[in-house]
Parts: sequence; structure tokens; C-alpha cells
Amino acid sequence: MTKLELKIPQPGVTFYGNRRLTTVTILDIKVDDGVKEVFFEGLKDCDAIEVKIQSDCRCPSVERLYISENVRNISISNNTFPNVNRVNSDSKYFLSGNVLIEHYDVQDIYILKNTFCKKKGENIDLKNVNRIKDYAFVNCCSGNVTNVSEQILCDYKAFYQYKGVYQLPVVDGAHMMGNIMMTVSNTIPACTTAINRYIDFSGRNVKLTNPGIVSNIYPAHMPKRIYVDNEGIISPDEIYTAGNTSIENIDINPKNKYYTSIDGIVYTADKKTLIRCPVGKSGKVVIPDGVTTIGRHAFRSCKISEVVIPDSVTEIGISAFTESHIQDFTLGKGMTYIGKYMFSTCKNIKHIHIPSHIKEIMSSAFSACNAEDIVLDEGVERIGLNAFEVSTANDTKIILPSSVKMIGDGALRNIKHVTLTNKIPPGFFMSLDTYESGADIYVKIRGKQYILPSQSHFQAIDDYVMSLPFDDQILWRQFKYITEPMERYEFIMRAYKAVDGDIEEQSKKEMLDMLRDNQKYIISNCCTYRYEAEYFIFMLSLDICTRQTIEKIISFADKTEGLSLKAYALDALNRIDTKTDFEI
Repeated sequence: MTKLELKIPQPGVTFYGNRRLTTVTILDIKVDDGVKEVFFEGLKDCDAIEVKIQSDCRCPSVERLYISENVRNISISNNTFPNVNRVNSDSKYFLSGNVLIEHYDVQDIYILKNTFCKKKGENIDLKNVNRIKDYAFVNCCSGNVTNVSEQILCDYKAFYQYKGVYQLPVVDGAHMMGNIMMTVSNTIPACTTAINRYIDFSGRNVKLTNPGIVSNIYPAHMPKRIYVDNEGIISPDEIYTAGNTSIENIDINPKNKYYTSIDGIVYTADKKTLIRCPVGKSGKVVIPDGVTTIGRHAFRSCKISEVVIPDSVTEIGISAFTESHIQDFTLGKGMTYIGKYMFSTCKNIKHIHIPSHIKEIMSSAFSACNAEDIVLDEGVERIGLNAFEVSTANDTKIILPSSVKMIGDGALRNIKHVTLTNKIPPGFFMSLDTYESGADIYVKIRGKQYILPSQSHFQAIDDYVMSLPFDDQILWRQFKYITEPMERYEFIMRAYKAVDGDIEEQSKKEMLDMLRDNQKYIISNCCTYRYEAEYFIFMLSLDICTRQTIEKIISFADKTEGLSLKAYALDALNRIDTKTDFEI
């Protein structure tokens, strides 16, 4: 940082900063006592000026600032020029007035940046301002604020250390800066369009006219309950806005012709449609009998743990319970379907039971729920795309009834244990997908267990079983599509062991032949990469290993002090010797 040279000297004023090409940045300033004017202009060899004074310097005698046309940016604190009462600007980026207002012409935004520590009673003219910047009112003591826009955005720290707040007029118990609510009250005035983010409504019951205004409250300062004192039309979006906060209960004026509330949940006035349950509501919710519709996103992100849906409900909107904390649910008998994304991303649901009166489970209805077990009663007919998709880490089990007539792609993605009580529904194998995790899929069909690798050709299986009689071989031979040899052999061992060799004879022979013919490669890899002893023991148990292979296993056991493995290997070697003696 260097001293900056001026074309026309300003007596008693010195600028310090740096230069980049033809842009000069003023980083510090020194002003002699008694100097009343500072001109941000006249720097040599300069096309653009930026003022970024971050030092603790104070220039209390300065009353007027002049901003030349080539000033692009100004960032200063109120304390640097505490007594400025006039700004004269030739720059298109700043307005003239008694405060510092920045202008973005393209977006027509006017930002209040500094009030300059106005004294009590001094005017703060906010004409044109539609945004108040952080720290704009630091150490300002005046409550004489005029020309406040009806719609204005306030940054979180806009009123940080504002000392004139209690000089402002009071409406319904709250100090107001035009339409900006500045201090806490149990009533938010009807004229309010913005709220000081430092106001803390935590734990309060607050009365208001427009429920959407709560979006202006800092999230950590939300009231516990709101009472909407409005007898007229309220936009549904305003209801959703209020419901999307941490508020626990929303009460509606009983004279309102369009809405009502029951237990803090908003319904249409006829009590037929549930509009919105506030996110902060917790515990069990019993929806009153007579309600026929649950609206879209009605319980989204809510903290409720359980819901009981009455038999009167027949329609449910998209994502009705998405991302909620729900653990248990009761589905009314009037329901015939579970809507799209209805319980999507409800991480606390561990057990899913779908009763027989539900005929269709729509796409992504339970996606990312991560349930441990899923049971569908006889009667469910259609399951949509990704309906029960879980994360790769889950070990979910599902039972599908014989009534299922159609199942969409990816409906059972990452589910590793599937039981079919009878027939195979169209699309079943394409509903399976563990490719991302590479996990085996355990499928039980008519009481018989099969294991499928993640690389199975599921579309080909679906095509086969839909046109030809079911044959075990089509499932057991899927191991042939595993491209990496060692992964293929490992799968054969896992599958064979899982069903204790209960495999269709031809497929069983093919599996054993593959292990037998490649035993040297298999055991070499197991030794090189120090596989668990169970792999060696399983190969030995099949009685397919040659003497050379067994001796390699014994050598590996000696090196790794695997006494138990060595005992198995010696026993296998003894069986070979016994068999050879018998044959002789």
C-alpha cells in the first residue's frame, strides 16, 4: 500500500492504496481535523476508482462526500465518516442524498450501504432503496426514517448495532421502520413486509395477518405457534410458506371462509382437504374422519412420528410425506394407491406393510426410505418405477404376493433379499438392480432359493420367463456374465455355499467344472491376496482339488500360521490318498 498521487491536491486529505493497471483502490485515508469535505476523484493515471477502507481510521470532521463519475465501488464503515450529512455523486453507481445508496442499473436495485451514524432526530431518507446492506445502521441513533419502500430486502446484519430503534414509531407493540418490523411483539402488524432478522420470536405465540411473512424471520428465531387473524382470502402458497418453517402449530381465525385448523394443521374450510402440517409439528397425527384429500407436500419434512389416515381419504397428492420423520403409518381403507414420492426419503421408516386394499404403489413411493423389511399383502397389483429403491448399504428384505401383475424398472433397486410367493410378475427381473454395490441378490421363487450376481442380464431373463416355461438354468447360469474371472469364481463359491449345493444338476455340474478347471488360478489369487480361510476351506470341501493344489494350500497355511486351515488341507490330502489306495 502506497500513498496515492492526486491531480488536484485536497488540502488535509491523503489517500493510500494500490494500483492495478488503470484501476486504483483506496484502502486507507487520513484527514486533518477541521476538513469538512472529501473528494473521491482526481487520482493520476486512473480510469476507475474503488474505495475499500477497512482500517479503523475516523474522520469526524467530514460532513460531505463527493463521488466522481469513475468511482465503481465504495466499501466503508459508518464509523469512518460518522458525521457525513450529504453525499454528492456524479457516478452512475451511486445516488446523491443524505445517506450512501448504491445503484445496480441493470437489475434496478438500490442498496443502502451507510447511514453515517446519524444523530437522534436527523433524517434518514430511504427513497428508492429496496435493499439494506449489512452494517448500514451501525451506531446510527436516529429514528427519523422516511420514504421506506413497501417491499424491501434486509440483509441479516442490516440493523446490527442500530441505536435508534426505540426512536421509531410503535404499531401493535412493535417499533416499525415503515413496513419493516424492528422489535419483537406478539403481533406482527398487518403492514409488515420485512422483519429485522435480530428479532427473536422463539417460544412465542404470534398473531399475524399474512402467514407468508414468517419467511422473513430468521430460522432460529421462529415462533412456536402462529394465529392467522385473517377472515379473507389467503394464498395457498402463503400457507405452504408458513408450514415450511419450524413452526409447530398454525391456527386460523374461525371466521375465515376458506381455511380452518385442527390441532395446528391447516385444512380447507369444509374440512375435506388437508392443506399443510407445519414442519415443526411432532408426535402422532390422527387425521379426522371425513377428510377426503391430503394435498401435495402436506407433511413434507414434518417431524411427526406417526400418521393415521382415515377410511374417508381417497386422494393423496405427490410427495405428501416426503423427507418427514415418520416411523409408522396406517393407510385408510378408502385408499387404493400410494402416490408418487408419498414416503420418499423417510429415513425413519424401518418396517413397511402394505394392506390388501392398496392396488397400486406409484413410482418412487418409498424410495430412499431404507426400510429393513417390506411386506405386501395379497391384492397389490402394480408397483411403479423405483418404488422401493433403497441405499446400497441396506440389507432390506421384501415379500411380493402372487397378485402383483406389473413391476417397474428399478422398483427393488439395491434390495438384496426378495421372496415371490408364487408366480413371477412381468418386469420382475428388471426391477432388480445392485450394479452400483455389486451385491448378490437372493431371490426365493415358490420356496426355492436362487442367487443372482449384480451383472445378470435381467432384461433377457424377463423376456425368457414371459414367453417360455420357467427353467432354473436361466437363473443359475447368470454367473457367466461376470466379466472379471476371480469375481466370477467367488460368486460361484458364495452361491453354492448359500444354498448348500441345492442347484439344478446341469448348472451345478457347470459350476463345479469351472472351479475344478480353474483351481490353480483361484488358489494362487487367494494366496497372493490373502483371502479369508473360508475360501480355501470351501474349495477343499468340494473334493475337486488336486494334490498339487492342496499342497499349495498347506504351504500357505504354514506361512500364515493357519493351523485350522492346514488341518482341513491335510484331511483333504488324506481323502485323496485313501481314494487312490481304494482305486488301486
